[in-house]
Amino acid sequence: MSGRAAPIETLRISGQDRSAILKAVDPGASQTMGGQSGGRGNIRVITNGAEAVLGLEHDSMSPKRFSVLAHNLSRRGVGVIHGRFVYPGTPCEIELYTLRGDLQPRRGSVIYCKHVTGLIHEMGIRFESQVDIRDFVRLSPEQEARFLKEMAEHMPAEQQDGGKEVLVIDDFASDLRLFSHWLSKGGFNAQTLTEYDEASTLDAIEEQRIDLLLIDYHLGIKSGGELIRVIRSAGCRVPILAMSADDDQQTPDDALTAGADGFIRKPFTKEQLLKTVKKLLDTTADTDFEPIYSTLKGDEEMQPLLADFARGLPDHIGKISKANAKHDYDTLERLVYSLKSVGTGYGFNAISENAADVMQALNAEMADMDQITEQVNYLIETLNRVRVA
Repeated sequence: MSGRAAPIETLRISGQDRSAILKAVDPGASQTMGGQSGGRGNIRVITNGAEAVLGLEHDSMSPKRFSVLAHNLSRRGVGVIHGRFVYPGTPCEIELYTLRGDLQPRRGSVIYCKHVTGLIHEMGIRFESQVDIRDFVRLSPEQEARFLKEMAEHMPAEQQDGGKEVLVIDDFASDLRLFSHWLSKGGFNAQTLTEYDEASTLDAIEEQRIDLLLIDYHLGIKSGGELIRVIRSAGCRVPILAMSADDDQQTPDDALTAGADGFIRKPFTKEQLLKTVKKLLDTTADTDFEPIYSTLKGDEEMQPLLADFARGLPDHIGKISKANAKHDYDTLERLVYSLKSVGTGYGFNAISENAADVMQALNAEMADMDQITEQVNYLIETLNRVRVA
C-alpha cells in the first residue's frame, strides 16, 4: 500500500472511555500487556488498545490511513477498534508497533465489523500470512512455549529449511543481533562473525559448515567486496547474499561482480530477508555437484597457471552474470568467447563446451533470452565446480 499520509483520527475518546470500550468488546481479557486470553485454539495476547494504523483501499479513492486501537493479537490476525464501519472482505494493511518502536505493516482483510457504540466499531482482521507475535509483545515463558509449539505445527513450507547454517557478517552489532534473530525465527541456525578478516571468515565457513553467507558490502574501513573476492578466490562456493544501505545504484552490480550470488538493500523486513535467503538457497541447491579438475593437474609446471586461472573465475562469473542480467549480449559474447578459447588449453574441456553452447544461443537466428540465460547458468555452474587440487 503506497499511501503514507498522516493517519486520519476517527477515535476521539478519553482514556476512561477507551477502557470501557475495550472491556465491552473483550470482557474476559486480561488487563496486563501481553496477557493470554482463552477461548481460542491459538494463543492471542491482549494489547490494551495499543495504537496502530489501518490502511484501506477503495475502488475509486487513493489509500486512506486511520489511527486505530489494536486490542488483541494472534499469529493469524488482530482485532482493532475503529471509528467507522468497514465492509467485511475489504483488503487492508495494518501497521503495528514493534517492541523496537517502529511500525511494521501486515497485509490482510477485514473478516467482520461489529457496532460497539456511537460511531465506534470492532473489526477483525485476518493476516495474509501468520506473524510472529514476539515482534510486538513480550510473552511469559509459558506463553512462549505454547506459541513456539503453535508455530512449529503451522510453520509455512517456505520457512522449513531444516536448520541450515547462515553466517552473518556486519560491522553493526545491532544489525547482527536483529538479522540473526530474524533468521533464527525463520528456521535457520544463525551464526555471527565480528572478526571478519579473511582467515577468520574462511575458518568459520569450514568449521561451522556454513550453507549461506550474509555479508554487508561496506564493513567499516574494509570492503565487503574485497572479502567476497577473497572467499571466491579461495575456492569457496558457498552462496553469498550481499547487503547494503547505500543508495548507489552501482552497488548491487559491484557485489555480483565481486562474486556474490544475490543482493538485498537495507532496510528490509524479516519477511523480505527470509524470502530472499530461501530463494537463493533454492537456486543454488542443485549446483552442489562433483568438482571438476583439470586434465593437466599432474603437470607440475602448469600448477601456478591453473591456480591463477581458478582465482580469476569468481570475477569472470560476476561479469557474466551482470552482462546477462542487463541483456548486454555484446559484452556477454566477448566474455564467453574468451572462456571458450582458453578452457581446453587449461585442461577444462567442460568450460569450452558450455561456453560454445552459450555462443550458439547468442548467435541463433531467433535468439531466445530464456535459452541464453539457461545456457549461461549451465556455464556458471561449471565454473563454480572448478578446482585446482
